[in-house]
Amino acid sequence: MRKSFIYLFTFVFLALQHCRAQDIIVIKNGTEIKATVLSVTIKKIKYKKLDNSGRGVFSVPTPDVYMVIYADGTRDMLAFQSSGVKTPVTESVTLKTFIGLIYAGGSIPVGSFGGTSQYDDGYAKLGFTIGTEGNINMYDHISFFNYNINYTFHPTEFSSVEYNSIYALLGFRFQIKNNSCQFYGLINAGINHTWLGGTDFPYFESITGFAFSTGTGVVFNRKINVGFKFLSASPSNSKGYTISITCLQVIVGYEF
Repeated sequence: MRKSFIYLFTFVFLALQHCRAQDIIVIKNGTEIKATVLSVTIKKIKYKKLDNSGRGVFSVPTPDVYMVIYADGTRDMLAFQSSGVKTPVTESVTLKTFIGLIYAGGSIPVGSFGGTSQYDDGYAKLGFTIGTEGNINMYDHISFFNYNINYTFHPTEFSSVEYNSIYALLGFRFQIKNNSCQFYGLINAGINHTWLGGTDFPYFESITGFAFSTGTGVVFNRKINVGFKFLSASPSNSKGYTISITCLQVIVGYEF
């Protein structure tokens, strides 16, 4: 389990470094300046360097610039007539109000849910998950309202017993924009409904309870989503039987 968290931390750190939002100023001689663009006028483009640590504002003559690529993917190609009047040709990437996701992956039981001692009540083994998400833009494609519905299956130490769980969750997704990828985090809460397959235990036919989820990941080229989710639920039935379900999920999905 300790190795899983080390891998998770390493993944998040590397992804954050790779997905740091930036603008790119492309000079006509082929030089690229990675910066935060402050303003564009006919005479000059003002910017701050990413590694500048607030040491001042730089500028470059606009006629020397071929193109500006902004962090959200918009490209401003700067063409000038002999009079020196700017004639911008903008090549924009459409930013959608709704982003959908379908995904699948592995589900690793954590804690007592995967324990096999007499004090544990899960006995779950490595399983799988499939699901769908929807993300509705709330602010400048940085924050989203998120809903998540997934099915998770876990076999157990006993061949005739298996866990089947459905999660219905609502929450928020936050992301950092970049030309090639987006680093995101999300948090959700909702309900879990679990039933035991392959057996006849009447006290465990169906249980429902509160569920919580948090996750992080990276979307490459606005399409391929690779992420981690941590889910926790404590469903119970009318007879007072409760079980703690916790799992770490590694997912790969397609955004549309």
